[in-house]
Amino acid sequence: DEGTPEKFVYRTPHYEFEADAKLAPNLVQDFCKIFEVTHAAMEQNPLGLRLMEPEGGYFKVRLFKDNRGYVRAGGRLGAAGMYSPRTKQIIVPFHSIGLRKANVAWVRQGDIYDPTTLIHEATHQLLDHWLDVAPIWFTEGFADWVGSSRYDSGQLFFDRLEDGMKERIRGREKENMRIRDRGLAGFEFPLDAQGILHASQYHFMGYQPAPELEHHVILHNYHSSLLLVHFALNEDKPAGVQRMRQYLELYRQTVTKSGIRELDYPEKIKTEEEIAEFKEVVKKLISIQKEGVDTAYPQLAHGRSENDFFAELASFYKPFGILLMPHL
Repeated sequence: DEGTPEKFVYRTPHYEFEADAKLAPNLVQDFCKIFEVTHAAMEQNPLGLRLMEPEGGYFKVRLFKDNRGYVRAGGRLGAAGMYSPRTKQIIVPFHSIGLRKANVAWVRQGDIYDPTTLIHEATHQLLDHWLDVAPIWFTEGFADWVGSSRYDSGQLFFDRLEDGMKERIRGREKENMRIRDRGLAGFEFPLDAQGILHASQYHFMGYQPAPELEHHVILHNYHSSLLLVHFALNEDKPAGVQRMRQYLELYRQTVTKSGIRELDYPEKIKTEEEIAEFKEVVKKLISIQKEGVDTAYPQLAHGRSENDFFAELASFYKPFGILLMPHL
């Protein structure tokens, strides 16, 4: 049917979410809890970051029964979902959450049901005003950090965060041969800390004009960022949190002063002239990215050398069974 798609609209105190197919009542209730508990958790985020005010009184979410509707709305195939800073909307296909059709409504598909994509994208939405003035490793790592907390019956359990991180990394990278199981000791994880800290959005995600990246490499970048964010927030409380906040503020000042915002530019350019011009813009963006990191890095690393910083990371994660290895 190529006619006007159906629309089912639901509201919570802070969110308006719509689907192009009917959702079962208990699924609607769970989505309401997921969005509201994420909002409540982010109001108490450890960095004290101010949350965005929604346009029109509600944060907007759109859910799609298939990839056709998702792509029409601007979604990228291969991505579990996305938040668009341009439209201020979250868009997610049903299959990435683990839903199935049952009679006249869509329901949770047993153990496949996983709402972490909604939590991840809601975190981006709530920190919209930071997305183009913070490094990509922080924005993606922090969203994965919130998403790694255990969601159960309307609550997020941050006291189970390390277990959630391990399950997230192991489960999503099980086909990545670089992650090696070491039995009771845990698993090896190769980490290029400096490479991630200096990565532009285009290199982190494999967008044009940067080289295209395979899906497992992009996932590894996400997980590397998750490990860096968790370390920064927990290795030396409360001083570590304060250093991270100083890092973000110094980085924001550097990017703002440059006048160039990474998210002002599209992922794909069509004409040869546009490609050439865009490549020059990206060169400037990468330079600004590096300047922003180098300006702020002493706050994040607390005066440690690159080798000492990695050694501290490795020491921090070893008790959790995440054995960091130098990236080759």
